[in-house]
Amino acid sequence: MKLDKKLIAVPAIALAAGLSLTACGSSSSSTGAGSSASGTTTPKATACAYWAQAKTESTTAEAQTDVQQAVNALGSSASAAGSNASLWQALSAAYTSASIGSQAGVSAYSETIDSDCAGPAAAPSAQAPAPADTTPAAPPTKAAPAPVSAQAPAPTQAPAAAVPASDAWSVAVAYTNDINAGDNSDAWNLLSSSVQNSGWGGSYSRYVADFTPLSYDNVTYSSSSGDSVTFVYTLHNHSTGSQRYTSCIFTVDDGVITSSS
Repeated sequence: MKLDKKLIAVPAIALAAGLSLTACGSSSSSTGAGSSASGTTTPKATACAYWAQAKTESTTAEAQTDVQQAVNALGSSASAAGSNASLWQALSAAYTSASIGSQAGVSAYSETIDSDCAGPAAAPSAQAPAPADTTPAAPPTKAAPAPVSAQAPAPTQAPAAAVPASDAWSVAVAYTNDINAGDNSDAWNLLSSSVQNSGWGGSYSRYVADFTPLSYDNVTYSSSSGDSVTFVYTLHNHSTGSQRYTSCIFTVDDGVITSSS
């Protein structure tokens, strides 16, 4: 039986071509991670089922969707995946490779992931879920993640060549750190006027409303090409509690972000 899919779109910041802009995630577009299989299926079993399905897909887009569902089934980060951390890292690396346009990224990690999936999955718990707590929750607070370093970070998901120093990566690091620290005015000034106008109608107050509850967690360099840089991260909405693992491409000109995808 084919698994249900929920396509989790990679957000975009103001594309100069005229698409609606959310700067690689905003409060109006942020959603939770894709759902896993129902019942007592373990996260590992769900992830491996999505992985098996990804290898049968005829298009890169379908395979990428399956792999992202597999990543989300295990958690928002390697630490959240617990004993499945190595599987989370391998699936994340496969997703990142597939997301830049080559389904070869799926098969390249098959041996590692297939071997991990062949091992015993953690036994599901038969304990009934605890009753929901109806006590009103306190307003969420935005805890800023540790600042990202621009000094050639290397992906933890898979072995990779040293990261080349690039203006695009430095700007991406500065932008995400500004958002995490609540320095919205500094982040706004890193966007070109065309991005500001097409994304938020040039309204700084609208931009602040979108990004105040958000943070970029576990920002990791992926690749560079000319004036563009690709990186992966977990978008955390502190108002809703949702977390989503995704990727983004920034194009930079004269120290400001001119587009993203």
